[in-house]
Amino acid sequence: MPRQSFIIVIISAVVVFFATPALFAQQQCRAPVSPPNIPELALQNSQLPTAVRESIGTPVLVDKYVGDPEGEGAIMVSGHMHTVFATPLQGFVSAAQDFEAHPDYLGRVVDAEILCSDNTSYVRTRQELSFRVLGFGSDYEHELHYFITDEIASRGEFTILWKLAESLDRKHTDIYGGWFFREITLNGRPHTYVAYKTTSVFRETQFGLRTALNRFGERDIRNVILDIEAEAARRSR
Repeated sequence: MPRQSFIIVIISAVVVFFATPALFAQQQCRAPVSPPNIPELALQNSQLPTAVRESIGTPVLVDKYVGDPEGEGAIMVSGHMHTVFATPLQGFVSAAQDFEAHPDYLGRVVDAEILCSDNTSYVRTRQELSFRVLGFGSDYEHELHYFITDEIASRGEFTILWKLAESLDRKHTDIYGGWFFREITLNGRPHTYVAYKTTSVFRETQFGLRTALNRFGERDIRNVILDIEAEAARRSR
């Protein structure tokens, strides 16, 4: 074999060797389950709630819950907030679905990778999160199903819902939630209505977890919304 051809073969083999993990990591797949049903995320009747209109740029609490609904020692934490930002819708769309970049701008996410997708409406990811406040600290690793509904062209809306695929560390029995974004006009300027809801059910009580969630859970939800808005604004410049 000529020397030049031999070198080309070697280079090609090296490229394939290093490219293979990335190709397999984002292989094609279809949603194996249905998305969670969270109708309260959507903006009802196109009417902006008074509390949101009066607090533009500040996430407003809709509801929250921390407790043991089944009385079996598990802990469920749930929170729902919404607000309006003077930031274009496309910035939020870009930031929300850039899953592998989430560790760069979402405070609790320390690692994320896309495992597979159908390139349009479904993505499966692996995520690692870290939660540390005062004397409590814990790390979590899980895989999530993400479901994407793009109705920007027809209704000016974009939704991402998620649910637990697998708790890799066995610390959760359920996770589900979603983002809802809608383009609206206020005072003649484009704004984006943002709603975020998340629910996590922990398999068993970790010492200090309930206290940490009661004291800082609402703040964490608010920070997630502010973090994604900051990234959306950066991407809109």
